[in-house]
Amino acid sequence: LSVSSLWHLRLRLSELRIVRPRLELVSGESESTWSPEGILETLKISLRLEASKVRIQDGWFKVNEQTAPFQVSLDDLDCEIRFDEKLPSYRVRFEYSRSRIFWEEREILHGLKLNSNVSLEGITIDSFTLRRGDSLFTGNGHFKHWDSPELLLHINGLLDARDLVLAHESLSEGRGRIAVTAD
Repeated sequence: LSVSSLWHLRLRLSELRIVRPRLELVSGESESTWSPEGILETLKISLRLEASKVRIQDGWFKVNEQTAPFQVSLDDLDCEIRFDEKLPSYRVRFEYSRSRIFWEEREILHGLKLNSNVSLEGITIDSFTLRRGDSLFTGNGHFKHWDSPELLLHINGLLDARDLVLAHESLSEGRGRIAVTAD
């Protein structure tokens, strides 16, 4: 553990291990009761977290009464959150490499770079790059309106046809590259 500054908290870890996290996403009839106002208006800190290795073990992800186990491991995590008094908002830069997500009996290897802004209006995704083997996607978008969320993504890239096996095992014979543009 290394702490670089008290003004802008910076933590450097050789390993971060999270055991048995439980994540639940609820959608349906009721409106969201979560609001970021309190956090955005009172927390006002900047933070940078770096970890050579991150491991999440024995996790459960629940969506509308459907539960699935997951495991995550990734290398070279670099997450920087900077407070900006303008809106107020937080500039978020999030990056990692060689991630392995084990979910629904599939292993998904990938890397991610993300630059975004979190404010009372929602989340603006300035840019992202997602890589899995020879597949590479870039894009931007937003998640607006905390009370009734709206997600909009613009994605461009090339999909290695062998990666279609992630959708269904019967697609394991795929060959070549597929150009993808999605709005």
